Amino acid sequence: MSDVPASVSGSVRDHVPLAKVAPPELPAVVVAETRAARLLAGPPAPVTVLVAPPGAGKTVTLTSWLGSTPTLAGRVAWATLDRNDNDVASLWTTLLAALRANLSLASDHGIAELSSAPTAAGVDEALIRQLGVLLGPQDPPFVLVLDDLHEITEPDALASLELLLRLRPRGLALVLAARYQPGISLHRLRLDGSVREIGPEDFVLGLEEAGQLLASLGHDLEDEDVDALWRRTEGWVAALRLAASELQRGADPRQVARTFGGTTPTVAELLVFEVLDHLPSETREFLVGTGACRELTPTLAERLTGRKDAGAMLEELHQRNALTNRLARGEGQEPVYRYHDLLRGYLGNELQRTDLPRWRQLQGELASWYADRRQWRLALEHAVGSAEQDRVHAVLREAGVGMVLDGDGPLIERLLDDAQGTWRKDPVIGGLLAASALARFDAVTADRHLAAVAVAPASNIDPAGDPWLSAMRATVDLHRARFSSEVATALRDADIAGVGDTGDVDLDLLGLIQTGVARVRMGSPVGSRRDLERALHLATSTSRDFPRVTCLGNLGALATLAGRIPECDEHLETALQIARRRGWDGSQLTAQLHVLVAWWALLRGDRSTARREITALPPPPTLGNPDMRVAAAALTALADHLDGAPARPTAIRLRSAWDQLGDAETTPELACMLIPWEAKLWLAADDPVAAEEAARRREPDLDGSAEELLLRVLLARAKGLPAAKARRWLTPAHTGDVRARFAVNRIWVWLLAAQLAAEAGSTQASYEALTQAVRSAASDHLVGLVDAFGPATKDLLAANRGRFGRHEGFVTELLEWRSTEVAPTAALALTPVEEAILRELPTHRTMADIAELRGVSVNTVKTHLKSIYRKLAVQGRREAVEEARAQGLL
Repeated sequence: MSDVPASVSGSVRDHVPLAKVAPPELPAVVVAETRAARLLAGPPAPVTVLVAPPGAGKTVTLTSWLGSTPTLAGRVAWATLDRNDNDVASLWTTLLAALRANLSLASDHGIAELSSAPTAAGVDEALIRQLGVLLGPQDPPFVLVLDDLHEITEPDALASLELLLRLRPRGLALVLAARYQPGISLHRLRLDGSVREIGPEDFVLGLEEAGQLLASLGHDLEDEDVDALWRRTEGWVAALRLAASELQRGADPRQVARTFGGTTPTVAELLVFEVLDHLPSETREFLVGTGACRELTPTLAERLTGRKDAGAMLEELHQRNALTNRLARGEGQEPVYRYHDLLRGYLGNELQRTDLPRWRQLQGELASWYADRRQWRLALEHAVGSAEQDRVHAVLREAGVGMVLDGDGPLIERLLDDAQGTWRKDPVIGGLLAASALARFDAVTADRHLAAVAVAPASNIDPAGDPWLSAMRATVDLHRARFSSEVATALRDADIAGVGDTGDVDLDLLGLIQTGVARVRMGSPVGSRRDLERALHLATSTSRDFPRVTCLGNLGALATLAGRIPECDEHLETALQIARRRGWDGSQLTAQLHVLVAWWALLRGDRSTARREITALPPPPTLGNPDMRVAAAALTALADHLDGAPARPTAIRLRSAWDQLGDAETTPELACMLIPWEAKLWLAADDPVAAEEAARRREPDLDGSAEELLLRVLLARAKGLPAAKARRWLTPAHTGDVRARFAVNRIWVWLLAAQLAAEAGSTQASYEALTQAVRSAASDHLVGLVDAFGPATKDLLAANRGRFGRHEGFVTELLEWRSTEVAPTAALALTPVEEAILRELPTHRTMADIAELRGVSVNTVKTHLKSIYRKLAVQGRREAVEEARAQGLL
């Protein structure tokens, strides 16, 4: 028997294939839940309209919803439409066949009364009334799904559907699914709130959902690979499934994540058959001619194609969901459109393959377009694509320094990664490639670029010839010199070349940052501060937040060295506020900020803040700046030590942080900041040899400083130098005749001077040195710094309690502060022999018995016992046993 009423026109097919009127089977692996699925969940709306591009998951989402809604079981009719349904009679024949295919309706005698369908001559309202009688006022209603409704474009057919929507029986819910908005009016339905609309954006998978989909397809990828695929596919379900297919064939996940795109064969096939083949030939040609653009306006599209109707074509592509989005713009602004990244990749590759000269010509047009609008990233990308060296030179000459300042150096390097050798010899291109490499602390790559540049050294260039180029090269050379011992020469050449005074704001800003940092190395903090403050003014006045954060961080470091702690706090707080607002926190840019905040938190005894800031740092091995690699690793180790980690393991970690640098240069001030702590830890661990090695590690950086004298005296005292002689050695640092490069180290100098004076019997001199240390530390609440110098300091403070005037409260707090001194816990500080002797102390064995048992002399046992008592800070055998039990050693 035929599924088509006998009265239907003979032009109508006399059979409707079962596949057209059967709901699709749910795939074994369903799409991860999207916003569309959540909007669809629950009872059906009177009318539901789903619109999304091909492969978005419309059909699967509908099938899943119907299958997971128990109240709809047996109450669904499904019609998959195609171009053969694009007339009234054919359309309704399929709709009625879908209703008859439902088992519950097929058993109803009323279905036979639906014996006619509208003809091309008009729309039959009686049929819809008959349908209403058949269905009745059911709750929940019967659901009729019309899938692929975009295939229906014939006016009378659309009019018949509008009639169905207007006269829809109460017992019928309609679900309309299409690739783009169907040509029927939904205005009245929107006004009375009876339509639920689900659009393309509701079908896009989020990052987490994309990972779930890939995992459900058997691919549990690393987070960074999921992120890369999600960004490349823009959450398009079909594309993610194709990526999974590539992985299924055994492709390397990292490679797929890096290369998957519009040129991947399966993706290209999808784009052709599901998108491009459905468009007119002139529209396809328009797409190819504009596909090189990341974003385009009607004006730009007209310039590229010469078509006056470019705006209308873009809007049509957007309305048809042809992977073309219209971006939000302010009122009165020209609309901006964006092609899906996969489509853009395919279109660009297709034009390069078929007409490379035209591709390059379009790239040149785009480079000029974006350069005129000062959109330099895009201008450079398209200039490179044009294969014209002069264009690339012009863009970089105009904006390259600014791009480096704004953190776009990696983009410059990526775009020019495959540049011709002749390009690299261009002084502007090569110089800025070197500047980009140096911005990420890669001196080796920078040297390669500088060697390729066919320009004489900056000092030999006549400034009258090209002052800008001379200053740019001198700026880059100075930055490079910061990684070597040639800073003085490079700084002199930079001053000769007029670095910082060219009148080019970007170049002056970059130059002043370099000279500001370099002058610190040359012992000129005043000049450094002057240059960095000028650079900060330029960055602020031109609204350049990236270099502004850089300047604030360097000024904070300068204030740290000088001991201007409130000023440092202000700079760091401002810089972190900017970085957090711009989404840069936790990056290489903010590493210095977090290091400095954590450092001062440790010195203030604020361990929770120190931990928080250390957590915000990238892992030390990933940091490009050698200073930050050492500082981050050292801070982490010191924080662990102040929380109870023993001295020896902490000192080993500090030594390892330096060793991992190899030959990389660091600023001298970093050595002055960290090496006294490391040496103190080695001495606390009773290892003066390692302490001496630490002091020699960066000997040139310490030369002539108070830190050098501090270390020299500490090491000499460990070897038994008398206190009186040690005081004389320390005097130049104590009096300030020898300057501390890291200002707060003066506090340790004064504390050591106080200890030495007390040991030498000079009580008043000890008190005066101690008072100097307390006065300096109290003003910035440096509890942690004073406490870390060791228990002898607390003994002196306790002995002089009541003599510190307005700083008495600080001293009281320090004495009551729960400290972990820069000393080991006894368990790990004791040598294996000492541990063995310690285990004999609770017994009744005498020293002679222990000596005989160990096979050594009594004097050797006495020597070990003295070391045990010192490390446990006790006076005798009974106290040693009690303390060892308290520490869990026995």
